[in-house]
Amino acid sequence: MIFESHAHYDDAAFDADREELLNQCRQQGIETIINVSASLDSIKSTLALAEKYPFIYGAAGVHPDEVGALNEETFAWLREQCRHPKIAAVGEIGLDYYWDKEKHELQKYWFCRQMELAKELDMPIQLEVMSGSSGTNAWPIQVSREGVATAVVSIPERYMHTPVEVVHRQDLEDTAKLLAAFVESLGRGDKLC
Repeated sequence: MIFESHAHYDDAAFDADREELLNQCRQQGIETIINVSASLDSIKSTLALAEKYPFIYGAAGVHPDEVGALNEETFAWLREQCRHPKIAAVGEIGLDYYWDKEKHELQKYWFCRQMELAKELDMPIQLEVMSGSSGTNAWPIQVSREGVATAVVSIPERYMHTPVEVVHRQDLEDTAKLLAAFVESLGRGDKLC
């Protein structure tokens, strides 16, 4: 079984051939896809994909570069979308100091709020972790309900993500070190939230 854990098939880059591509995914043995949202609008398009295709589920969350669109009203809407039966995780959430589009304090605030939402709803999270230096230590990190972290990498072949295989970091200890290094790179050794 092949499980694509981090896709953005709602992206406009797939408008011309999305149907064909998703059919090919099934033909090539991909049984489940998690389409990960990054903005309030992409939560809507992720849900539309999940409702159209029985093998697609979604992650609903707001990427750190898009948290400027969040407020208490939109966050309440996000909470309701996370209750949809085809939403499997809260994500893509995190901190992005590479593109540096939103202020760090705002990113941290909404990152913590979305983590609290995941805890409240007993859902796993998908994290985006990008440092301010090169962006090369960016890994989509998934944290289970039990707090077990695994880093996954979608092997690029076409566009940004492709349904080929998922490569797991060999050692959860490496993942823990990656997260610790990221937090340290923030210039803080204390708790984030």
